[in-house]
Amino acid sequence: MRRREFIAALGCALAWPVSGHAQKSSDLPRVGVLMGAAEDDMGRARMAAFIRGLDSAGWRPDGTVRLHVRWGGGVQQELDKAAGEIVAESPNVILANSARAVAAINRVNRQIPVVFVATADPVGQGLVTELARPGGNLTGFSLYEFSIVTKMLDLLKAVAPKTERVLFVANRNTPSFPGWVRELSAATARMSLALDATGVGDSANDMESKIDALAAISHAAVVAPPDVFISTNRARLIAATARNRVSAIYGYSAAAREGGLMSYGSDIIELFNRASVYVDRILKGEQPSSLPVQHPTKFELAINLKAAKALGLDVPTSVLLSADEVIE
Repeated sequence: MRRREFIAALGCALAWPVSGHAQKSSDLPRVGVLMGAAEDDMGRARMAAFIRGLDSAGWRPDGTVRLHVRWGGGVQQELDKAAGEIVAESPNVILANSARAVAAINRVNRQIPVVFVATADPVGQGLVTELARPGGNLTGFSLYEFSIVTKMLDLLKAVAPKTERVLFVANRNTPSFPGWVRELSAATARMSLALDATGVGDSANDMESKIDALAAISHAAVVAPPDVFISTNRARLIAATARNRVSAIYGYSAAAREGGLMSYGSDIIELFNRASVYVDRILKGEQPSSLPVQHPTKFELAINLKAAKALGLDVPTSVLLSADEVIE
């Protein structure tokens, strides 16, 4: 989605305050939005889906609700600053995207209702007490179960059957990292594959160095799960795997469209649209403690045939038939 399309979908919400309506802008309900990643095409598409959902429920940024949108860019310091700015606006409800964004909000707020979206293992992270009745001021939509990395590995091995070693590229500082490693360790052991699960830090240079080192290793591949760090730095990751002729599977379909070999993950656009329903219900008086945490219901497999050809890979017909999107 191009920026002009996003702004149109936003309904000029970024041009606060709203004027020319019977109701004063200061009297409108307020929704804070903290996006964990950078403001790029992927992030704008997610925001547009959320805004479409709000619009369907009658909440329009041009007159019935105010939006306070901040972007963290995958940097914790920026997330903490943005969280403070959002809470200072005293919104009626906050939408928080990513585990780190939720953590940033939690450090400055325990009263304002929060709807998280695309956040993994909310019970394990201590965000909610249970999925059916979250308790407290948080509820929302989880991104996946940790077993998704096993599915990603199975698909990667089907397309690159000679794979012998797997590099797990994820930010070791994210709350989800131990769960991913646990699942992937079991899967690689079952498949007799070597695994490097040390992860990467907050530096994209660290990520690139690890992938460059794979150039000297035969039959190595990369698993890059859905993660704000990966989302923010996916262009550099895709370029590094292509440069070193390394097969890789990503957790975001955008990565396959942008030149990556393949992707498998939940439909995050759908999750943002569904999140608007919870925001609507909270604005109308419901409490987050009574709204159950929901899992994704739709997953997408995308294959980039041009990238496969560049790597000398023949994608099996069975994988192509099961793909939601094949990029020529």
